[in-house]
Amino acid sequence: MSNALELRPYQVAAMERGVINNLLIGDDCGLGKTAEAIAIGQALRVTSGDPNWRGLVVHPNKLRNTWIEEIQTWDPEANIWAATDAIPDMSKYSGWWLVSYDQLIRKQLGWLQNWMWNYVVADECHRVKNRTTQRAKILKKIPGARKVGLSGTPMEKDPSDLWSILNWLSPDNYKSFWKFAATYCDTRPNYLGYQIVVGPKNVEQLGAELRKWMIKRTKQQVAPDLPPRIIQRVEVDMTPAQAQAYQTIHKAKDLVVDMQERGIELLLSNALSVIIKLQQVSTFPNSLGLSATSGKIQWVEEFISDHKGEPLLVMSKFRAPILYLRDLHPEADLIVGGETSTGERFKRGETDLLFGTIASMGEGLSLQRARYAIFLDQEWSSIKRNQALDRIHRMNIDEPKLIYELWSTKTDKLVLEAIDTKMTDAELVYKFIETYKEVE
Repeated sequence: MSNALELRPYQVAAMERGVINNLLIGDDCGLGKTAEAIAIGQALRVTSGDPNWRGLVVHPNKLRNTWIEEIQTWDPEANIWAATDAIPDMSKYSGWWLVSYDQLIRKQLGWLQNWMWNYVVADECHRVKNRTTQRAKILKKIPGARKVGLSGTPMEKDPSDLWSILNWLSPDNYKSFWKFAATYCDTRPNYLGYQIVVGPKNVEQLGAELRKWMIKRTKQQVAPDLPPRIIQRVEVDMTPAQAQAYQTIHKAKDLVVDMQERGIELLLSNALSVIIKLQQVSTFPNSLGLSATSGKIQWVEEFISDHKGEPLLVMSKFRAPILYLRDLHPEADLIVGGETSTGERFKRGETDLLFGTIASMGEGLSLQRARYAIFLDQEWSSIKRNQALDRIHRMNIDEPKLIYELWSTKTDKLVLEAIDTKMTDAELVYKFIETYKEVE
C-alpha cells in the first residue's frame, strides 16, 4: 500500500485490522479515523485486483467535501462518484461512491441495496445507534463484503447504544437487542418507578466483547505530548433586564405539568422545554422575543476586541445568537444548519472569526487553526460537547487550545454538571425538578 508509510503507527494498526475483519474505529476525534478508513479501502482495492472494485461511504451531509479531499489524498488513483437518484450501470463505475445519511432514506436510492459492495464505511456511525430509525434499517440492507464504522463517540452512558452498530457489523452475532441490553445495561428505578440506564454492567465481559469488533485509542495514549486543551468556566453576570426575564420564566411553575395527571413523557418534555427556555434567556433573550441585552454577548464582544487577529470560534446551542454575532461581524465565517459553509474561509485564513451552532460544528470538521473557542451555552450531551471541542484539538496542532465555557445561572451550571456526569435526559430533568422551586 503506497500510503502506509505516511500513516502513524496506530493508524497502521487500525488499517491492518480493518482489512481482515469488520471493525468499529472509535478513536478520539482528531486522530485521523477518515484516513484509516480510506487506507483500509485502498488496501482492499489494490490487493483484490478487481477493476470493478466499489466502496461506499455513508456520511453526514456537510462532510462530502471532506471525504472527497481525503480520498484524493489517501487513494489518489481511485475514482470518486456521488450517488444520485439515477440508477447507474455499475459495470462502468469503479471506485468510491459517496452518499449522505439524508439521501439514504430516499426511495429512489434503493438501487444501493442491489449491489454487493466490496467495502462499506459508515462515518459518524453513532447516527444509527437507534435501531428503530429508518436510516439504521436502510443502512443494514446495503450488503458489504467488508464494513467499517467510524465514531469518536459510539457510546455515552448507555451500552445499548452499541447494539445497532454491532448488529450492522455482524448481524449473526448480535441478533437480539433485548438480550444485549439485559446482559450489559445496569438499570435502576427512578422515583417515578421507571427504569433508567445508569451505566454498564458485566464490564469485563462487555470489554472483551467489544474488543472483538472495536479499536479505540485516546489522544493521551497515542500522542501524550500533544499540546493540551485548557478549559475555563467563566461566570458572566446577566444584565438587569435579562435577569428579570430569567426569573419570570423560572417562576412560571405551570410550565412543568403535574406528573400524576399527565404522565412521565409529558413531564420530561415540558421540563426540558423549560430548561431550554432558561438557557435561551441566559444566552440571548432576543431568541424568545425579549428586548434585553445579553451579558454573554457583551463578554464575547469584549473578548473579540481584545484578541484581534487571533483565530477564534464562538459556539452556541441556538441559531439566534450565532446569527446575531454574524450580523455584528459580517466578515466572519458561519456554520449553522441549513447553510452550505464548512468553514473554508476560516480554514484558509481569510477571516479570524467563525461562528456556529454546536450541532453543526460537532462532526468531522478540521478547525485546528483556531486558538480559542467560546461556548455561549452547552448541549447537555457530553458527546456533542466533546465533538465540538475536538474540532480544534487535533493531532497536528502545535499550541495549547483555550476553551471558555460561559455560565450565568444555576440552570447553566446544571447543564455543565450533566455534561461532567453524563446524565441522561431523565436524570437531568429529575435534578432540575428537585431544585425548581429554589429562587436564584
